Amino acid sequence: SAAAGTSPHHHLKWKKTTSENLLAAATVRVGEVLMDKNNFFQRFVMAPYGKVGLIWDITMLGFWFYDVIVLPLHAFGIPNTLFLRSMHAISVVTWTTDMVVSCFRGFEQRGIIEMRPARVLSLYARTWWPFDLLLVCWDWVSLVVAGLSPTVRLLRLLRLIRVVKLGSKLYFTTWGIGARISSDNGRVSFNALGLLLGLALINHWVACAWYSIGSLTLYESRWTDKPFVPDSPISYKYTTSFHWSITQFTPASMEVSPTNTIERAFTIGMIFFGLLTFSTLLSTITNTMNHMRIQNIDRQDKANQTRRYIEQMGLSLELGNKIMTYLRIAQCLQRAPMHGTALPLLKKLPRAVQRQLREEVFSPLISVHPMLNALK
Repeated sequence: SAAAGTSPHHHLKWKKTTSENLLAAATVRVGEVLMDKNNFFQRFVMAPYGKVGLIWDITMLGFWFYDVIVLPLHAFGIPNTLFLRSMHAISVVTWTTDMVVSCFRGFEQRGIIEMRPARVLSLYARTWWPFDLLLVCWDWVSLVVAGLSPTVRLLRLLRLIRVVKLGSKLYFTTWGIGARISSDNGRVSFNALGLLLGLALINHWVACAWYSIGSLTLYESRWTDKPFVPDSPISYKYTTSFHWSITQFTPASMEVSPTNTIERAFTIGMIFFGLLTFSTLLSTITNTMNHMRIQNIDRQDKANQTRRYIEQMGLSLELGNKIMTYLRIAQCLQRAPMHGTALPLLKKLPRAVQRQLREEVFSPLISVHPMLNALK
């Protein structure tokens, strides 16, 4: 059928592998899951979009965010407390475990779910394994060797390069959270909050970098000599640096200014970066708030039309209150439920995926009938 071109499904050809039980030059359909049931390690392979994988991705994102916030603070010479040492040890063990989990994590490639252990391990070994091994080895060295200098501890920032690996997971996780917010205002507020948190995270990094530059001994004059005294607490140093960072992204000013060439060059670079970031963020938030305002105005207009109808018809106060209360509780003024026929992008899915989509959407409705449920 495939050779004659009569199959309605899209097909992909795979190369022959050394195992006789694998698909040899076979033709597989988009949406299929490839497994090697004769392999002992098949039982340990996780689906790429399963619940266990999602929980693990959220856990790793949590540790990554901890590194993003805490590791740059070593520029201020924060003490290596018991809490930081414990979190460092837990983080190293978790990232080491992630290497093992990645060896048994299936992946999606051109619409096909690859779950065969040999394929999964081969892809990981050719992509992220050398990079993860280098970072994990450095993590264990920094954990075992005590008394590392603050400069050496700053090399832990290399762990933050994992954002390239976790970038897609972060996108799909935040997208999944936003998709579960039914209210339009709530979804818009969630997106605006995400933008503000992203800006705060950027300012956090810039503040730590600005203080690190001010701590260099290449020049006699440094910006840290003026606002700080030898006994200034770390909290005051950080808030001052964070305040300076915010002024580079907004039309504001403060008493801190560069005093040497490196500080001046860094300030100029931050000004250009701030112009681009602030203008983009401002336009995005403005469009988001305008969208929310238009939706609120539309809901208010529908509510006012209902009130005018009640007044013009001379309905009783009791019936009018019942109508408005029911509409408010039932949320009838909000958007109507979506249908798959109204989404053009769904029509581009392969037929096998479209069939699976219709089964999951309509099976709960059809199964209500006892006879149809028995046939299912």
